[in-house]
Amino acid sequence: MYKEIKQSKEQYNHLFTEEIASRIKKNVLSTIEAEKKNEETQKLPLILNKSKRRIRRYISIYTGVAIIIFAMVLTLAFVSPTMAKVVAKIPYLGKLFVSKPLITMVTEELNENGIKIDAIGVVYQPKKEIFISIKGSNKYYEDVRKEVEKNVKNILRKNNYDTYSIRVEKARKIENYISKDDQKRLKEDEIINTAIQNEIKKNKFKVLSTSITSSNENPFVELEIPDSTEDLKIEELKRVVNNAIKRTKLDTYSVKVKKVNMLKREQDGRWGHNLSLIGETIISKSKYKVKGIGYSVYPKIELEIRTTVESTDENAKEFGHNLAQIIDEFLKSDEMKQNVKDDNYEINIISKDKKKLND
Repeated sequence: MYKEIKQSKEQYNHLFTEEIASRIKKNVLSTIEAEKKNEETQKLPLILNKSKRRIRRYISIYTGVAIIIFAMVLTLAFVSPTMAKVVAKIPYLGKLFVSKPLITMVTEELNENGIKIDAIGVVYQPKKEIFISIKGSNKYYEDVRKEVEKNVKNILRKNNYDTYSIRVEKARKIENYISKDDQKRLKEDEIINTAIQNEIKKNKFKVLSTSITSSNENPFVELEIPDSTEDLKIEELKRVVNNAIKRTKLDTYSVKVKKVNMLKREQDGRWGHNLSLIGETIISKSKYKVKGIGYSVYPKIELEIRTTVESTDENAKEFGHNLAQIIDEFLKSDEMKQNVKDDNYEINIISKDKKKLND
């Protein structure tokens, strides 16, 4: 039943590991911190509410890295035919979930027509847009541009996706200039990382991810470890890593260790997948009035569906309760038991003026 999902998930896990995701996130945050110290904080896909020590992950997209990650998740989140039949029986939403995500459908269609694709992506902020970048000469681009637009419009119309604009553009050559200082720093980071990884492997430490931040005045190495790790083992890990860094005879790095709640980590992965199954279609159809979805597993599991409905609109409360009910019915279906497990969760339908509509 979940054969397609399982196969795609295995391919995804092989190509895009949690460690890689963690490194991307940490490097992005570190770069922003270093280079934008005096500027207003940029919007990131991770929004931290410090007062509640909570991280909410929004599927509305704000950064290029997030676009790549989200596109990969959606592209891999197939729904089985059996799942589609179950969902189709849910009142009001009807055929809510399609067999393939939008990016997959567009990619397959354009490949079948022999279009030279450089990139395809979906952006949800500040407006919902699907963009296609075309490789080749200027003449080739002009010859196929209208055909590409027509193909994408047909896919959107066939699936009743009426919230997207379409942008077709010619692929641009991007030259990344890396200064000599940055090249030196990257090379040193690689040497230090290799030394650390060798010691971790040699001593059989359980380390979930390793990141190096050397772009500020106080360079450091951060190691993520399971929350079950004993204090003595942590001290031994820090000692071994510090010695490995010293032997490189490079810059001085402090070593930070971060414990990861493994239960929450596992929940985080499952609920990100669950929302990818729900999210694309309700965002893509204007009748559902959804502009973004997000979730948090800290301290409890909460799903947040942000809508364009004002709390003062007629029948706003009824709309909120209906939307929450059908999402809840889907999550409680037999097909979703493996994904939801015994987790308790809360669904919050939020109005445009930030009021809860389903309380």
